[in-house]
Amino acid sequence: MLVPLGFIGGQIGWMQLNPATPGAAAEAALASSGDVEVSYEDPWLIFAPRGRPPATGLILYPGANSDVRGYAPLLRALAEAGYLGVGIQMPLRLALLRPEAAAEVPPAFPKVTRWIAIGHSMGGATISGYARDYPERLAGVILLDAYPLEGTTLADSPLPVWHIHRARPDGSPPDKHAAHRHTFPPHAISVPIPGGNHMQFGSFVGGTYREDWEAQISEAAQLRQVEDAVLRAARAIAPPNDE
Repeated sequence: MLVPLGFIGGQIGWMQLNPATPGAAAEAALASSGDVEVSYEDPWLIFAPRGRPPATGLILYPGANSDVRGYAPLLRALAEAGYLGVGIQMPLRLALLRPEAAAEVPPAFPKVTRWIAIGHSMGGATISGYARDYPERLAGVILLDAYPLEGTTLADSPLPVWHIHRARPDGSPPDKHAAHRHTFPPHAISVPIPGGNHMQFGSFVGGTYREDWEAQISEAAQLRQVEDAVLRAARAIAPPNDE
């Protein structure tokens, strides 16, 4: 079915008027401290551990219509654990408009020798395409409530792949996730967040995403579970430094 360009433009315009902006937890996580240095030079939001040169970094693609600063709690947790975290603010807040933006990050951090791709929602779908095309550039992939784009698959990927997703209270995934299980490699590790919802993978206010269900756990509880799961995935893929 053909979709009129005017309709698409109208949808994008409506999204731009209703972005998902950083919530209170994200705002609190954006301040530098004795352990973590935070900098935001558009389009990069950088969380770097102080005094511990990281050998592994994570490149984060945000979800559609989401300000990258909403993922500050997660990026801060990674830096506190010794990883470099680089979130990329996308044009019009749509990762699909810059699918290969990750390629610009490693040259800016030559001492970081290993990179993990991480993305939420449409950002995860988009960065999975980057992982498919350039597996030699990455140590692994972490998808947050996301699956590969239509027509894209990681089923044959040699990379470690982790899928951290919202789930019903019994741990079962949303129907769309179950339907896309074949796009993950057999060795992919799935981590459900029972009772979680889609937008609580970051700390956000507003936005246009329509949830499948109301969260059964608080934002703070879900953020803790997401951070724990991502850290577990990152440590399984590569240590933060070479010591």
